[in-house]
Amino acid sequence: MGTSQDDRANVYGFAKTLTFGRFLPLTRAASRVSMAGVSADSPPRTHVAAALLALAAALLCRAWLQVTLETAGLDRTSAADLSYFIVPPVLLVLLLPVLRADRGFLRALFHFGPVTLRLLLVAVALGLLLRIAWWSQLVVRISFGWQSSADPLAIAGPVAHFSCPPTAPMVAGIVVATLLIPPIEELIHRGYVQTRFHSRGPVLAITISTLLFVVFHRTSGWGLALAGGAVLGTIYWVSGSLWPSIVTHSMVNLEPQITWRCLNLHWNPTPDTLPLWSVGMPATLVFCLSVGLIAWLVLGPGWPWGNAGAGSGSRHPDITAR
Repeated sequence: MGTSQDDRANVYGFAKTLTFGRFLPLTRAASRVSMAGVSADSPPRTHVAAALLALAAALLCRAWLQVTLETAGLDRTSAADLSYFIVPPVLLVLLLPVLRADRGFLRALFHFGPVTLRLLLVAVALGLLLRIAWWSQLVVRISFGWQSSADPLAIAGPVAHFSCPPTAPMVAGIVVATLLIPPIEELIHRGYVQTRFHSRGPVLAITISTLLFVVFHRTSGWGLALAGGAVLGTIYWVSGSLWPSIVTHSMVNLEPQITWRCLNLHWNPTPDTLPLWSVGMPATLVFCLSVGLIAWLVLGPGWPWGNAGAGSGSRHPDITAR
C-alpha cells in the first residue's frame, strides 16, 4: 500500500518526540521524500522469521567453529574473527529460496539513488559520534564511582600504551567487523524486521527491530546495542536505504578494532579519590554534545537524507502484508 497522510504525520510526530519538539523539527517535506512507497512488496512474516532463525543457526555454527579453533590452539581473538567467515555461506545456503523470492524487495533496500557523498560523510560522523558518546559515558561512570573493577590488583592509573597485534589478525578483525557484520545485521534487523513493521509506524517498527538487534548481542554489549540499534533504525527509517545505516554500523565497529586491539588502558581510581569532578564534568558535557549532535544529524533541519532522495527518487520499501 502507498504511504498515507497519517503515516507522514506519524514520522513527523516521532521526530518531534525524539528531539523535544520545538528544538529539532523534522520537516514534513523531508518526510514525504523518505516515506514515498515503492512497488516492491515487503517480505512476508514467514521470510522475516526464516531470516532470524537462519541468523541464529549461522551464529551457532560460528560458535562451534570458534570453540574448535580454540581447541586446536588458536588464540581466542583470532578464533572469533576467523569463525565469523562461516556465517555468510551458512546464511546463503539457508536463505537462498527466501532471497530469490525477495529479489525485488532486496533491490529496493539497496537502492543507490539516495546515496550521496554528503550522506555517506554524515553516516561516518554518526558512527564516530556514537563511539564518542560511549567512551564519554564510560569516563563519567568511572569518574563518579558508578563503575569500578572488583580486582584488588587492578592498576589505579591512568596508564596507557599503544601496541597493535600482527598485520594478519588485525586485518581479519577489521574485515569481519566492518565488511561482514554490518551488512548482515542491517539486512536482517533493519531490512527484514523493521520493514515488516513499517506500516505500524516508526516507534513500533524501530523498537521491535532494536530489541531483536540487542538480543543477538552479548549481554555486556546490550547498552551500546540498544542505543546503536535505535539510531540505525532511525537512519533507515528516514533515508529509505540500507546503505547509510551500514556505513554508520561499520564505523561503530571499526573504532574498537583499533582501540581494543592496540590501546592498552588501565584506569581504576581508588575510592578515596572519588568523585573526580575535574574529569567527570567535562566527560558529561562531551556525552551531552555528542548525543545532541547525533539527534541533530539524524532528525534536525539540516539533515541530508531527504535532500539526497529528493533528486534521485529515494523511496522507502512499502508494506504489502502477506
